[in-house]
Amino acid sequence: MVTYKTIVVPTDGSENAKRALEHALAVADRNQAELIVVHVANIVSAISNFDQTPISGGYVSEQIAEDMEETGKEILNDVVQEIPTGVKVKSVFEVGSPGPALLAVAKKY
Repeated sequence: MVTYKTIVVPTDGSENAKRALEHALAVADRNQAELIVVHVANIVSAISNFDQTPISGGYVSEQIAEDMEETGKEILNDVVQEIPTGVKVKSVFEVGSPGPALLAVAKKY
């Protein structure tokens, strides 16, 4: 039987992410593994959907980036709060394209 020491689980706060977390928690519990909960903010993609319109000394893109970071960190905090006591967990916030960012986190841990 394969055993896991570390499980990387991405989250965006969606119902599908919650189901993935439930499965990851079950696997972590069986293996006494650590969970690495990751949220990736794809800021470049989000910004490309908006014009670079000046607003109050800055640009829309700066506000979008700040909002996405704040939201991403809130999602991570909410998820970590739901993890049962006794499960080792780390939360990681990354900026970038989700696929490569998740691979980088998986390699790091």
